[in-house]
Amino acid sequence: MRDDARTPPAYFLPAGMHEDAEVLQPTAHTGSPWSAGIQHGGPVAGLLWRACEQAPGADGFLLVRLAVELLGPVTLDEVAVRADVVRSGRSAELVEAEILQRGPGGAWRPAARARGWRMRVADTASVAYRAGRTRALPPEGAPTLHDAPVPALWLAGFVGSLDWRFATTFGERGAPTVAWARLRMPFVAGEEPSRSLRAILPIDAANGVGARLDTSAWTFINTELAIHLFEQPTGEWVGIEAESSIGTQGIGLSQAIVHDEQGPVGRIAQSLLVSPLPQP
Repeated sequence: MRDDARTPPAYFLPAGMHEDAEVLQPTAHTGSPWSAGIQHGGPVAGLLWRACEQAPGADGFLLVRLAVELLGPVTLDEVAVRADVVRSGRSAELVEAEILQRGPGGAWRPAARARGWRMRVADTASVAYRAGRTRALPPEGAPTLHDAPVPALWLAGFVGSLDWRFATTFGERGAPTVAWARLRMPFVAGEEPSRSLRAILPIDAANGVGARLDTSAWTFINTELAIHLFEQPTGEWVGIEAESSIGTQGIGLSQAIVHDEQGPVGRIAQSLLVSPLPQP
């Protein structure tokens, strides 16, 4: 993506409060690869993850699971975000978060929701084990998104705002595609993202990384995202080892292993709505 000097170098800008919710203004860097004027699911999931991480009582706990439900297109207009702890315990806490946007009449209404679990931390370093193959970060000069056969809109907005390195061939069937990505700007202006937030932001793009359909002929949009992390990621880069399955009735499933440079740290899954694009 070529940064526009008029677009602030962050995904969201603080814009005040609405009752108990934080109001943020999305920038063009949050844009979707599917349609102009709406946000990619990654920034939306990131807002919900951040809200659940920051909900009261987080000391001594890690957010390890989040189930995101996209209730409809989230536009590039202001969003309001709030979170609550709905079940508190000594070992685990259930948290909920919600993103609001103004409807046609100006009233705030839900646009996306999530539920997550925060679990207490303990020292298990002596028995630590990461299931799955460790994937190496490709060297500088490895193929990037600009080398992949993707629509021009994928090179703008959120997907295009990330640094990408591909370790395997994009779109090749028979094996997962492995890509690495990192942020090039703050998530919220003036704020350092948490280690986990930095890692989970790119992974909503797993359905694109693991795409097995011609991107000029088909859409495969996720309606939800389920994230599980068992280790807090380290480093700037996140690895996405993704594969998609396409059923016979317009439904697909994207699955991915999430990596840092030491090995797997979790897994995600996305249900996909598969539709043909109108052809000229």
